[in-house]
Amino acid sequence: MAIIETIGLLFGLFMLYITYISLKKSQLNRNDAIVWGAIWVGVICFAIFSRQIQPAISLIGVVRLFDFVFAAGFAIIFGIIFFLFRKSRVLEKKLEAIMEKIIQKK
Repeated sequence: MAIIETIGLLFGLFMLYITYISLKKSQLNRNDAIVWGAIWVGVICFAIFSRQIQPAISLIGVVRLFDFVFAAGFAIIFGIIFFLFRKSRVLEKKLEAIMEKIIQKK
């Protein structure tokens, strides 16, 4: 196993552990832990099976596995950013409603 694959494996295992600890401390709900766990398991699988995945990646027109991981990473990051943006808007609206109630009481 190459050094970069070992680093990817250790990183994935560490983040999977952090996700588990966060779930136990109730910092993540069950659905969030499942999503993040799946992401970290995907990282681990890419690290372990990178050589076996290469032929499948070339079938979809991507020359190198790194290019595929880079593109998929961008898609995942933008998905997470959109999810966080939606959450922040919901919290903003709730905060505005609370502030309006407080102002009306005074």
